[in-house]
Amino acid sequence: MKKSLTLFLLLAMSTFSHIQAQIKVQGMPYSGKINAPMFITASPTNAEFAMDDIQFWVGEGENRAALVIQWNDDREENTYVWGYRWDGEATGYDMLAAIVKADRRLYYLTHKTNLGNAVAGIGFDLDGDGDIALKLNGEDVAVNSEGYAVTTSYNYDDFSARDADDLWMSGWFTNGYWSYYGNNDGTFPPSTYASAGAASRKLQNNSVDGWWFAAGMSWNPATWNSLAAIEKPSLPRTFTNGFFLQNEDWFGHAQGSINWIDNQTTPYYNIDNKANNNTEILGNTSQYGYIYGDYYYAVSKQSPCLVIMDAQTMKAIKSFDKIGNGDGRAIVGINENKVYVGSTAGIYVLNTQDLSLSTSAIEGTAGTSQYSGQIGIMVRVGKYVFAAKQSTGILVIDPETDTVIQTIENSKICGLTVSRTGTVWAIATSDIIRINPISLEHETITLPNSMASVWGSWMPDKICADPDEDALYYAYGSNWPNSEKFLGKLLIGEDGSLTEDPDFAFTMPAAVVESQYQMLYGMPGIDPQSGHLLITTTQSGYGANYSYNWLHFIDRSTGTVIKTITLTNDEGENYYWFPSMPVFPDNHTPEIHLENIQLSGVETIALTDIIEDKDNLSALAVCEAISEDINIFTIENDGLHLTLKPISAGTANLIIRVNSNGKIAEQNIPVNVSGTTTNIIETNTIQVFPNPFTDHIIINLAADQDVTIYGTDGKLVLQAHLHTGKNQIELGHLGKGIYILLVVR
Repeated sequence: MKKSLTLFLLLAMSTFSHIQAQIKVQGMPYSGKINAPMFITASPTNAEFAMDDIQFWVGEGENRAALVIQWNDDREENTYVWGYRWDGEATGYDMLAAIVKADRRLYYLTHKTNLGNAVAGIGFDLDGDGDIALKLNGEDVAVNSEGYAVTTSYNYDDFSARDADDLWMSGWFTNGYWSYYGNNDGTFPPSTYASAGAASRKLQNNSVDGWWFAAGMSWNPATWNSLAAIEKPSLPRTFTNGFFLQNEDWFGHAQGSINWIDNQTTPYYNIDNKANNNTEILGNTSQYGYIYGDYYYAVSKQSPCLVIMDAQTMKAIKSFDKIGNGDGRAIVGINENKVYVGSTAGIYVLNTQDLSLSTSAIEGTAGTSQYSGQIGIMVRVGKYVFAAKQSTGILVIDPETDTVIQTIENSKICGLTVSRTGTVWAIATSDIIRINPISLEHETITLPNSMASVWGSWMPDKICADPDEDALYYAYGSNWPNSEKFLGKLLIGEDGSLTEDPDFAFTMPAAVVESQYQMLYGMPGIDPQSGHLLITTTQSGYGANYSYNWLHFIDRSTGTVIKTITLTNDEGENYYWFPSMPVFPDNHTPEIHLENIQLSGVETIALTDIIEDKDNLSALAVCEAISEDINIFTIENDGLHLTLKPISAGTANLIIRVNSNGKIAEQNIPVNVSGTTTNIIETNTIQVFPNPFTDHIIINLAADQDVTIYGTDGKLVLQAHLHTGKNQIELGHLGKGIYILLVVR
């Protein structure tokens, strides 16, 4: 009997060891000590909670799932629930990552193993102070912009939250571990232990996933707290995945404001206030927002007329009550050291290094009275800045010297934009003026439909350019308040002509009040991330019953409204935001796509062909280029093109420095000049540059001279008197052969 009992005990021990070997945590084999049975069922205590109770949803799609997280910390009043929508396939890890990316309070630690992504730790910014980071062996471990940090080993137990006020649990062998539950029938809380890890669990419509921390390696028993729907955070994690809406806001009710719309089209309201301790920081009627370098500039009509914020955090850095003695208008970046600030009293220069503002306007930009110097939209293209000035026209400014060098006169000018190739288009109500940004030659074209003048109560013009094709989008109409109900698309021909795109058929959606209509309010823009054309509208009429604001996402090819969101306040009530313009974050540094150059003759390179900026038009980038050795090749830069001229055989670097919206890229490109210098004639008084790819030569003279060309038979084939400077001589009428150039002074 004793022998038989011993055999039974040995058998039982063998079976227990076999079971222990099969234990998995998050789908991974687990060899640590566990003080409780592994496969147990959590007690459901919240059967009344349902998917429809969730308030904070992340993602878009027909399918929906829920995420439940419990830290088992005494400070938890509830266990919170988030929602996730998607189409196609998604995993439990996809849901966790998407929700953490959207909720700035959540963060986690992950370990990427050959069996998938283990969730090593999860944190929550309980006091909402934004201090989110981890500690490992006394050193800070940063959490990235998507809300997670990565560990490369099983040292989960050694991590802690930098902020002791945060909810934080992590572990694997000692502290405990994150156990994972899931079901697919929409019941709360999830009660079935998930045998697979989150990266392997395929979500279904109505899946419910739960993360429950088993503190001290024991469950004793595993139960869920009372479930509650988490509310949307007041601010997004970062201001990168989405765009800003600069708002006039409701005059008499609030100062100007900024909203944020993330890539899931979730709105965050009054982010400027919330990022600054719930304090109103902008002036009244904030019409213009602009990101350049590290700063977000908000310009208002009333004090403070200019507020400078950190573009990553929206924390206010500096403000100015007035722009000189005028009210704020538009702004444009010039270089790393300065931006121009427009006002009703002309253009002022802001030093971006010390954030000081000039005390006087650029000469020639101010007027004789407060509003006679009113400046509208400004742009920098190549070597020049173009600025719209009321009742005057377009001012052309040299940004190196801050001087007005030319005025393109037109008393009806009200604004401008720049198309893909760098052409400037200036609006003059029923006309539009096409301006060559290099030569400054211009031509007036009659618009198919008139645009409203913006000077009466200034706001940004209702026109924008397509970044990918030669086209302009414009809202047309003529009265104030804004009754522009129509949106059109103008195709730019190769000859610079404009024609309406017949395939673009935008129809304004109906207003809520039957007797009223939606009207476009504010400047349209194209989101570089989604590629959609964005317009904001408000309902005609005035008063609380009419305070509806909408944001429409439009297909750029067809004009079809793809999606609409209603802009409310935080309480979900209708509100007059009066959005002025979308402002897009600058997430990317420009790139220079140019490799080794083999130069055998004069070569011209379009900067728009070699510069890429995923956030901005490459035509707006400012390029500096120098030759490392002018004895090998020289460079001419007209602002939009580089012209390389070979001087002698050899190799030297083309050094390019690009400033795109305040972000810098530099590159050295080797240039190999082949051949000899025998085809380039150069003395102290004359330079001759033949080009084997064209039918002309360039003769650069130090003084007026007579030039004759003879054939080898001595026959005169060309005679001309040339003047000082560069002269182009056409030779297309000559046949192939050798000719003699004679210069007589």
